[in-house]
Formats: sequence, C-alpha cells, structure tokens
Amino acid sequence: MGTLWTDRSEWGKSMYRREHYERMWSYSHDLSAYSDEELEDVFEYRHGGERIWKAFAIWEQVKRTGEKEGKEANFQAPTVDATAFIGQIEKFLQRQIDKFLSRIDRKLRDR
Repeated sequence: MGTLWTDRSEWGKSMYRREHYERMWSYSHDLSAYSDEELEDVFEYRHGGERIWKAFAIWEQVKRTGEKEGKEANFQAPTVDATAFIGQIEKFLQRQIDKFLSRIDRKLRDR
C-alpha cells in the first residue's frame, strides 16, 4: 500500500521536477546574467555562488579539453518523448496495482 502511495505522489511531482531541471539547464547557459543568490536558489546549493561558478569553470575546462583532443563533448539536454514517458509510468503503476491486488486476493483466500 505504501508503494502505491509513494508512486502516486511521485507521479504528481514529476512535472514540477522536469520544469525545475529545465530551468537549471537554461540558467547554466549564461551564468553571468544571474546573481549569486539566484544561482543558489536555482541550483539549490547554499554554499555561495563562487562555488557554483567554480563548478561550471571546471565543466567548461573539461569541454575544451575534450574538443582539443578531438573527442566529442556532448552536453546537450536530453530529449524526452512525453508520450513514451507517460506510457512507461502508466505500465509501472498498473504492475504495482496488480501486485497489490494479487497480495490482497491471496490473503483473502488464505483466511
């Protein structure tokens, strides 16, 4: 029963998580346009904006190193097919419901 409740609450939060990660992705393209406080809020990292700047400086260095060595530095946002994603979630939830109902059925038969 707890698993169903957790799955239900996670399903409700999923759209907000996606919006949050998309917002983080958009902020990461132009850090200089935002204050340290805004960066801390968006990235949920409360140790100072300078640490966020340092992390992205390391990321840029890794990208440049990969480009110099002829390696592909692919840091594109993943694309998600919403229909397929929802279908997977629905299948997962249906399996969880089926498991739950079969457990209840077994307990009722055992009585």
